[in-house]
Amino acid sequence: MLDVVFFMVYLYHIIVNLIGDRDYIPSANWLFATSPAIMGITTCIVQLFFAWRILIMAKNVWIVFVISFFSIASALGALGSAAATHFVPQFDDFPKFKVVVIIWGGALL
Repeated sequence: MLDVVFFMVYLYHIIVNLIGDRDYIPSANWLFATSPAIMGITTCIVQLFFAWRILIMAKNVWIVFVISFFSIASALGALGSAAATHFVPQFDDFPKFKVVVIIWGGALL
């Protein structure tokens, strides 16, 4: 829910406050960067809870380790994507940090 609020504030800022500013529209700010960060943290928490439930019910440490590893890698990839948005704010330049996004997406599988 917080993710939606930040995105709506970002859209309001672009559509209402900066109407006609063609230089700013193709760039991201910190409000745009909160989306991957919040998604990454949320999915990490949910997946770690799932891993904990597997540990309690099945007592299978190996599966818990695999789920936890990919969950933490996904969260780090999401936070890396959010940080990269700060350093590369232009949408046209987003392919420069595609490695971080690939790590994030690959860890979600």
